[in-house]
Amino acid sequence: MMNSLHTALRSAAKNKFRTAITALSVFIGVLSVLLISGIVQAGKTALGQELSSLGADGLTLKYSEDSTIYQLDESALQKVAQTKGVKGASPIVVEPGQLTGPSGSVQKVYTWGVGNNADSLISLDLLWGRSISRGDIASRAAVCLLDSKTAQEMFGRENVVGKRVPLNIAGYQQEFEVVGVVSSSSNILKSFAGGLMPTLVYTPYTVIPMATGDSSFDQIAVKLDQGADSQVVRTRLQKAVDPDGRCGVDILDLASQKDSLDRILDIVTLVLSCVAAISLLVAGMCITTVMISSVAERTREIGIKKAIGATSGSILREFLAEAILLSLVGSTAAALLCLLLLKAATALTGIDMALSSTVLFFSLAGSVLLGGAFGAYPAYKAARMHPVEALRRE
Repeated sequence: MMNSLHTALRSAAKNKFRTAITALSVFIGVLSVLLISGIVQAGKTALGQELSSLGADGLTLKYSEDSTIYQLDESALQKVAQTKGVKGASPIVVEPGQLTGPSGSVQKVYTWGVGNNADSLISLDLLWGRSISRGDIASRAAVCLLDSKTAQEMFGRENVVGKRVPLNIAGYQQEFEVVGVVSSSSNILKSFAGGLMPTLVYTPYTVIPMATGDSSFDQIAVKLDQGADSQVVRTRLQKAVDPDGRCGVDILDLASQKDSLDRILDIVTLVLSCVAAISLLVAGMCITTVMISSVAERTREIGIKKAIGATSGSILREFLAEAILLSLVGSTAAALLCLLLLKAATALTGIDMALSSTVLFFSLAGSVLLGGAFGAYPAYKAARMHPVEALRRE
């Protein structure tokens, strides 16, 4: 086996240009597959984290858009909170607004009116200060939470607890005291959409009606007890807030939505992988062509080796080793470059992009199979040569 490998290395070194072209074709195919795998897996992970931060491990309750009689209010909130299987519930009121910085710059925001337990429901990662308290809710305190990116842009630092910022909600402007700063690093939507995604500012939900005159909620975020069946709790909530089925209650299970998005990503991955597989097929055909050319060039060498006792098996192994070597060189280079590219992408976007050891293993194992499969015919052709006929050829 070592002799076959040595001969394969010598042959590859002798024909550097041909070796480089063949390895490059494998490199492109394997790199395409690995990049697709790494990016899609990162997308799934980031999507899961983002939905989790929005309460994807629970339920969201709201009335249908065509429901003009019934609205979510404090009474509905109490019914939801007292439902068996519900760990916590927080009202959410969303209003567009404008935030004015110290320099007079105006930034479009979405004001989220939330409850005192919102940090446990929508996974707010508090960096500085405190969360919104029961006292803030009861007194309708003009306090808010900013994300760290907005704080950095407006004040040049993240810790801006105690600062006062003018916030305009639905035309009603008031100064709000910043009582906490939350992390914005996990927001995949802002990472990809940049300035297209508005900033989120969190305030007590009781503050919003002062600006809008409407005390109803847009929705209620629900956190489930550990191990609770979401479908069972969903049925209980339906009975609690809409017992006769006339209110038009919509209860959204974001976890099932995540599963649907994952399936869509799987389909996209499959389609893109099929496209990448075409480049692998081209690489395999390139290996076959190069190996047939190598057999033709070394016909007399094969004849001499057979004449002095080389077996068909040793000739077969020699050419298979060369085909596998070409494939391994290309796939190894592709794996190394892919790791570097994903690491750079992680540093630039803040989204963790990495290849699992399983994917790397199968990529290298697949390259061995690729080289073996497409190098099998030329190797078999070389092994079947008759020594006398081989020596006659020029």
